[in-house]
Amino acid sequence: MLDDSRRAHKNGGTNVPDEGMREHAYLVGRGVRSLAIVDTCDINADEVQMLRLATRLERFGTAGAIPFVCKGADGLVHCGYATSQWVLDLFAWLVNSREDAVPSKQRHRILGLLLGYSPQAIREFEEQGCGRLFGVSTALVG
Repeated sequence: MLDDSRRAHKNGGTNVPDEGMREHAYLVGRGVRSLAIVDTCDINADEVQMLRLATRLERFGTAGAIPFVCKGADGLVHCGYATSQWVLDLFAWLVNSREDAVPSKQRHRILGLLLGYSPQAIREFEEQGCGRLFGVSTALVG
């Protein structure tokens, strides 16, 4: 038996509520972020399922937010909104490039910028996780 998320995806939909889709489209349309990923589906969608999903995205879209459904090289289907075609092209390249074509750190930085994080926020996030190249055992600490 399929759980609810798998059932929704199998039927070509997403579990994101209507209001959530409207909010993502609104933020992209207003220029708050260049890209919003509404959902990532773990399915091997056929064209009919992808068309249903695209239609739902279009229904809740706003001016300035391009709805998209993009299959990644890893078999995942990403859907959401983008401010422009070049943003969508960059995202599609990122999710369709081989793992070794783009270093993981750079892949995450590009995605962070597309999703609306500032360069300073990305730097601070990276610095919080840097410095230690080993784990600390709790037995050694105290």
